Amino acid sequence: MIRIGTALVVAAFVLFFSLHFYAHHVWNAVPTGTTIDRIVVEKSARRLSIFANGRKLKTYRVALGPNPIGPKREEGDMNSRCTFLIRPMRTTPELPSAACRPDSTS
Repeated sequence: MIRIGTALVVAAFVLFFSLHFYAHHVWNAVPTGTTIDRIVVEKSARRLSIFANGRKLKTYRVALGPNPIGPKREEGDMNSRCTFLIRPMRTTPELPSAACRPDSTS
């Protein structure tokens, strides 16, 4: 009986770490040194795509909350439309690494 219990614990351990590896492995990594010049988030499709020189490099699924589609109605509704300026690193405390500038189409 102890052997069956031990075998089940080992099997559960192997299954857990196999699933963890599968879920967190980067299958098609963007090559090191690639400069990403554009990031597009398609809210309705819950998709984020990265581009370099006008060519789509990779697409990721993203979590955007329960209702990410539609115009912003009130502060804190987590439904913003804006263009982000992405910087590779924070250079000074006054400059954030990503800043939101509202789109003119909001």
